[in-house]
Amino acid sequence: MGDTTNLELMKMLAKTVAEETVREMLDQVQGQISEQIDRQFKTYFGDMSASKHAIEHSRIEKLLDRMDKISDNFWGQVVGTIIKWGLGIFVAGSLLWHSKAIH
Repeated sequence: MGDTTNLELMKMLAKTVAEETVREMLDQVQGQISEQIDRQFKTYFGDMSASKHAIEHSRIEKLLDRMDKISDNFWGQVVGTIIKWGLGIFVAGSLLWHSKAIH
């Protein structure tokens, strides 16, 4: 009878140790994943506060308003089209550049 009790005690102890080890490893892996996600967000979006983000939107809006004013005449439309294509190519290139840097 003493052997059965010792065996059961050893099983319970092994189970407890295994559960604690798995729990610690899970917490560690979750922490590492969270840190990696934070780094990826900062890589894509920058380390920008809400006020800096609003300022950047304001600057972009001003740029677009100026481009609309320039494009009121024919040559302005030509220049505006070239600028829009240039910005589009720059944004696409930037996105491709960042996606290659991750892999």
